[in-house]
Amino acid sequence: MAGWSLDRSGRNLRFLTPLSKRLKASKFSEKRVQRKLLDILACPIDKNYPLELMEFKLKDEIIVDGVLLCGKCKRFYPIIDEIPVMLPDGLRNRKEDLEFLNRWRSRLPRSVVEEGKPWNLMNA
Repeated sequence: MAGWSLDRSGRNLRFLTPLSKRLKASKFSEKRVQRKLLDILACPIDKNYPLELMEFKLKDEIIVDGVLLCGKCKRFYPIIDEIPVMLPDGLRNRKEDLEFLNRWRSRLPRSVVEEGKPWNLMNA
């Protein structure tokens, strides 16, 4: 939220800009911001951290399609249209997940394609 605020010393007034404008104006690229956000994600099922990132499709250095893998519980979390789908099993769309597995099966580890959770291409 934009507005005026005192600095930490309480003596100087400064104008605060929205976070989105600060990120755009910062020296960090969007790629670094996106990767930094992906770096803090943990598996919603077993809280395993960090997750392994695989990039399949990039646009201007932004991950458009990819996957986050949990090494502990063997679940995969697709990144579709720049958005990581980090839902618990009961809320995931089986059809979309299977389409994702089929689309990227040649780039995914064999263990994900054949044994991944919550479903895989062997139990489809």
